[in-house]
Amino acid sequence: MNKKKLIEVVQWKLTGGSLNPDVLKKYPDRVVSEHIGLALNTLLFEVFKLKSDALDSYAKDFTVDLVNNDGWECTVPKSPMQFPGNNTGIQRISLKSDLVGLKFLPLSTMATGTLGRLGVVNRSGLVPYRYSAGKVLFSGNLTGYEQVVLSLVLPFGELDDTDEIMIPLGTGVSLVDTIVNLIASPKPQDSSNNNNADS
Repeated sequence: MNKKKLIEVVQWKLTGGSLNPDVLKKYPDRVVSEHIGLALNTLLFEVFKLKSDALDSYAKDFTVDLVNNDGWECTVPKSPMQFPGNNTGIQRISLKSDLVGLKFLPLSTMATGTLGRLGVVNRSGLVPYRYSAGKVLFSGNLTGYEQVVLSLVLPFGELDDTDEIMIPLGTGVSLVDTIVNLIASPKPQDSSNNNNADS
């Protein structure tokens, strides 16, 4: 199902299926979306810990332009998930044509600079890159290439309403129930405010 539909399913569960505007306004899209995001983002971290390659199913592709600003770079159109390690939610980078034979490799800032100075990209077909401040910075010469495809694992808040939500098989009902329970659970009261009120 897509993002908008998932929000509606959670709202429907919270309201018992009521379409009464007074009931629905207790659970606005923004609040429901935030709680779905917490649950789904936690799920993605679990997938990452088990097998990071499995995140391919959750990635969304964006074709972006390469620009040479004293070094090759591209702008990342949406903020990806932040995972431990060097890829930081960029699941894969590729060229439009698979025939070129370049392989993009996420590395630390220090390693990227070292390999770039050694010209590794020119000899081995490896293109080191790192993600920084909304951009992918490449080491090596990418002259002649105009675009790359970024496969990004996006947090729920960065998805469009029509984006399909990948939910692991067999976890859909429990995920929705978890989100409903998070929203519906009474919030703990601030004891300091209660003490002040009694005095």
